[in-house]
Amino acid sequence: MPLGIAKRVLVTVGFAAVTFGGLPAGAQISITPGNNPQPNEENVLLNNGTTGNPVFGMTQQSGLLVSLSSLTGQTLTEPSNGQARVEATDGTNQVALTSLSIGIPGPGSFEDLIFNLSINDGVGGASDVAITAFAVGGGSTTFATSVGNGSNFFTVLGTNGTRIETVQFTTTSGEGITDVRQIRISGASPTGQPPAEVPEPGSYAMLGGMLIPGGLYLLRRRRA
Repeated sequence: MPLGIAKRVLVTVGFAAVTFGGLPAGAQISITPGNNPQPNEENVLLNNGTTGNPVFGMTQQSGLLVSLSSLTGQTLTEPSNGQARVEATDGTNQVALTSLSIGIPGPGSFEDLIFNLSINDGVGGASDVAITAFAVGGGSTTFATSVGNGSNFFTVLGTNGTRIETVQFTTTSGEGITDVRQIRISGASPTGQPPAEVPEPGSYAMLGGMLIPGGLYLLRRRRA
């Protein structure tokens, strides 16, 4: 079987989700293959050309730092050209990425994370991976699967009020990932609590409409 076909077939091979570590009662984190957009998502801006471990991105609207670190001690880089992505480097050349942890420093939290474990024929290849999401307050969920050539999107979602502290992936066998790209996040906060809600413009207009009659009433009383 040609290598390209073998890689595409591998992505459909069995997967398993395991919850462990004692998530609080009613709490739940789901990790599912696919790009499943959630409300109020923000792109994580990369492309800043930095190299190190960790490196940092920023949420597009709320302006929060997002930490990206290698669990296996690799040097990471965010190329300043092309698709916004995180790669691994040996100092001279790009190498296969074997792990990555994504979180909000603070420690912060979020409700949802979407990312693409991208593989091409140049760097990296078909791999088995374990994706683990850690909940605020303890507990975690792990999803084990196989990924192949091309895009491999995953959606990590906390439900029933569950806040996520970090999401990480580690290759358990195979060549490793070319890069992680198209990272999006929902409900990002610099703490373990949801972000403070900013009133909609319509709310301010309604509040003004409620205050004006009261102000006119007091003004008439003062003139009486």
